[in-house]
This record gives sequence, structure tokens and C-alpha cells, in this order.
Amino acid sequence: MTAPLGVILAGGLATRMGGGDKALLPLGDGTILNQVISRLSPQVGGMALNANGDPSRFDAFGLPVLPDPLPDFPGPLVGVLAGLDWVHKEKGGDSFYFIGSDYIWPRTSNKIARKHIEKLGFEVVGEDYYPLGHTQFNSVINKIKLTKPDVIFTDVVGGSNVAFYKQLKAAGITGAKQFLLTLSVTEDEMLGVGGENFAGFYSSMKYFQSLDNENNKKFVAAFKAKYGPKAVIGDVTQAAYLGPWLWKMAVEKAGSFDVDKVAAASPGIELKTAPEGYVKVHANHHLWSKARIAQGQPDGTFKVVAESKDLIEPNPFPKGYQ
Repeated sequence: MTAPLGVILAGGLATRMGGGDKALLPLGDGTILNQVISRLSPQVGGMALNANGDPSRFDAFGLPVLPDPLPDFPGPLVGVLAGLDWVHKEKGGDSFYFIGSDYIWPRTSNKIARKHIEKLGFEVVGEDYYPLGHTQFNSVINKIKLTKPDVIFTDVVGGSNVAFYKQLKAAGITGAKQFLLTLSVTEDEMLGVGGENFAGFYSSMKYFQSLDNENNKKFVAAFKAKYGPKAVIGDVTQAAYLGPWLWKMAVEKAGSFDVDKVAAASPGIELKTAPEGYVKVHANHHLWSKARIAQGQPDGTFKVVAESKDLIEPNPFPKGYQ
């Protein structure tokens, strides 16, 4: 029997441990990552590391590093239920087709989404998953044409998005004809996907570069001044920006760099200068944030069309949806 492959998940912000690289914290005669590798390696045929930021800091471990394009601050499932409610209310979506990349985040998101849809009395007419990096979506596109769902609900991630949206357009499935809502296309992905292939489709995020508030205007201007006028800012980029500021405030509140003290001090911290507007740290160390829906434009930007009235309490696994 072929040995399975293993992926070590280290892509979070480690907010429950005061921030920083949790995988590189000392443990025994090495780091946490050393210990995980030593225990996992006899059980698998190969390993990869899921981590964000500069991959060179993991060079010594000799593992391929897989970045995660999804934000961690509000919990991995923020906006899913709000997005589905908006789809039905505004667009009359009663039948859904799920398409996701084959790993835990899309499967868990869609499991929760399916329960919500079925509680509302609607129908999921199809559900398919594809390996990371998959580029051939013609078979599922044919299924979509046959089932004719009101809504395509997708959490395909990474480079697969480029092939997926180009093939949708080539098959005549465009934003002018089909409603599609994704949890995984930001301004960053649009650089590869191309606005012409995504125009008219919708994304559910907590941040878009086009947000019209003073915090964001200053942030975007400063970002482009440093990285160039063509640089874009997506939800993930904004989340990465928030992290050091929230950690700084937690350290100052704790009066210490001690991890346990910083973690204990973080609940209740408010960041009023966040580009998304305002965030607050919950007791579970995720963020209170607003959910937003935006429509893709031909030039690769997003136009925000809906926003939750209030901040959404971060609850990664809502009761009744497990």
C-alpha cells in the first residue's frame, strides 16, 4: 500500500499564543516543528508545510512550503452564513452547486453551508472537490450545465482559480448569466484570474481594497506609495497588517512579552484604525468583523454591494452546524 502524504498546518497567526511563529517555538531539544516532523515522518511517504509569510525561514527543514490564501483572524468560516442569506434574499437562489478544493477548509465550510441551506428549505444539487493545483474543470462545468443551479458556491483556492474561471468563461458561464459566490477570490487572486473572467461574479470577505472609509484610504495610499501603483491589497494582506498592531497592543496591555500573559490580555482589544474600519478581539482570540459581499469588475477591482449591519461575532463552528 502506498504511504499517504502529510501536510503540517502552520499557517495561522497564533493569536492564542500571543502571535509569531508558533511552529518555531522551542520544545524539548528543538522546535515544535521539529517534534511534529519527527513523529509524522515514519507515518507518511512525504510531507509539506502549510505556512504563510516568507518561506525562507523554514529552509532548514527541507519541506515544500504551501501558503494559505485565506484569512485567519475572524475564524475560517466568517461570512459563510451571512453570504448565503444575502444570496437568497437578493438573488432568489434556491438551488446550489458546491465546488471546492479538496482539503479541510472548503469541506468544513461547505458542510456548514449545506446545513444552513437545507435548514432554509433549499437544495444542494451537486458537490465536487478537486486536488490543490487542479486545472481541468470541464467535467464539473458540464455537470453545472446539466443541473442548472441558481447559485455556484465555490471555495476553490490558489492557482486552480485561474483555470477554473477561464474555463467557466470559455464554456459561456459568465456573471451576466450565472450567479456565483466565492469565499476565496480577493484582489490578489484577480491578478491571475483576470477581471474579464470574473466580472459579474461575487466574493464574500471582510475586506476589499475599494472600501470607502478614511482608514482604508490612508492605508491604500501608503501601500501603493511603498510597493507601486499596481500593487493590490486583498483580504489576506489586510489581515496580515492587523496582526502586528494587535500583538503590540496586547503586549502593552499585558506589560510583558510572556506568551501566556499576552494571550490573556488580548480579549477586548480594539483597533479603530483597521483598514476594514474597526475590529475587536473576542475571548476566543478571533476578531469581531463585518461580512461584505462585492461584485468583481472587468478591471480586476471589486464593488461592495452588501455589508452586515453590525460586527459578526467570530464563531468558527456555530452550534447546530457541526
